Amino acid sequence: MDKITVGGRIGDVTVNFCTLPIIDQPEIKLYVLQSRPDDPRAFTVIEWLDRNHYVVPVENLNRIQDSSPFEKRNGLHTIAANTNIPILAGQYLAISFGLGASSPYSVERNEYSVSVKHFQTSLKEKKPVLFTNYPNKGAAFSFNVVQTDEMTNKFQERDNMLRESSIAEDYWKQIIESIKEDERNEQREDT
Repeated sequence: MDKITVGGRIGDVTVNFCTLPIIDQPEIKLYVLQSRPDDPRAFTVIEWLDRNHYVVPVENLNRIQDSSPFEKRNGLHTIAANTNIPILAGQYLAISFGLGASSPYSVERNEYSVSVKHFQTSLKEKKPVLFTNYPNKGAAFSFNVVQTDEMTNKFQERDNMLRESSIAEDYWKQIIESIKEDERNEQREDT
């Protein structure tokens, strides 16, 4: 799983496959998780549009699986495009590989991992999922976050507020300096 630094929607998801799917209906799912403040290993699955996961379309995986023997190879494959999964900064994107769905290469990176069975049990029982941290190895997958107009508007709104604040600060600084100067002049005249 990877922590999100900028909110928006998940766009493309790419996996560096070590082995390719070997069954007709492979299941690779994407989940949005939120860390729990009481335990750094515990995460809650976030629901959106009455769902708690995104299933990578089988046709995307079959395209990899059904390619000619010459083309059929492990390596980088985009498994999902424009998923439109909403995600906020600070949340995490997790990927799940069901039996026979394939497996990614392992690379040097900080990863939190859990067995699919434990994950599903915790999900069914509506309990936080406890992950194990592997600071030196992790699944080779990547994704991009597409900032939505809503997110862009929030950034623009924040930028406008900062700009207005800066302008107001400069304006009031000039007014205050003018008042101070007037007071100094009055004191000189009185003495």
